[in-house]
Amino acid sequence: MSEEKSSFTKDIEELVSKSIEANKIFLAEGTRLVKQFGNKKNGQEKINIFQPELISNVFNAYTKLNIQHLKNVIDLGISLVKQAGTKEPEGNFAKEGKAAEAAPAFVLKASVYPATDAVLQFLLDNTKEQEVTCRLVNTDYTKQSNPPVQCVFKTSFSPQSFVLKPAASQTINIDISIPANAGPGVYISNVQVQGFEPAYFSIYLTIIQKQSKTPANERRKGK
Repeated sequence: MSEEKSSFTKDIEELVSKSIEANKIFLAEGTRLVKQFGNKKNGQEKINIFQPELISNVFNAYTKLNIQHLKNVIDLGISLVKQAGTKEPEGNFAKEGKAAEAAPAFVLKASVYPATDAVLQFLLDNTKEQEVTCRLVNTDYTKQSNPPVQCVFKTSFSPQSFVLKPAASQTINIDISIPANAGPGVYISNVQVQGFEPAYFSIYLTIIQKQSKTPANERRKGK
């Protein structure tokens, strides 16, 4: 169960509680009406309970109570359905396509050449009231092209798994190995720190094409 005990569960409990209370009022008012209409105003002489006017009054009173009770239940039901439709499912936020549903908490950027390593670093703070078991996972890198191209760059987090106590901080180093055949362009990977779902951050790598050197003798020939 999540730390907030699931707002949806609380709403269900509230619905059940209000339904029970409404039923109590409904029964109490119904009993009172039967007693009221089953006696004359002076409270002494009984009247015929099968009188059409009496039956009509009792029926109308019951109907009004029932309509109000039903309206309250419907209003609560609609509210719950709306909340359920906007809930974010918990789980691994680093799955492909999931990151598009929300903005990253922050972005780390680096410009590198093929066959080199990109080195990044960030500080993670635990703002929760309990310790958190953390583990970093990332998606494949997506080259921003048309169509997008999925690439696998070896990415190492140090540390990758750790326990973070309340109000504590942890420095995390990231080492990304860029293949020699990686083409120039911008590559994006989304990283989730499990334990802090659904928040995530992004890595933007700009791979720069190395300039080929022209031999000195060729430059002289071209003059």
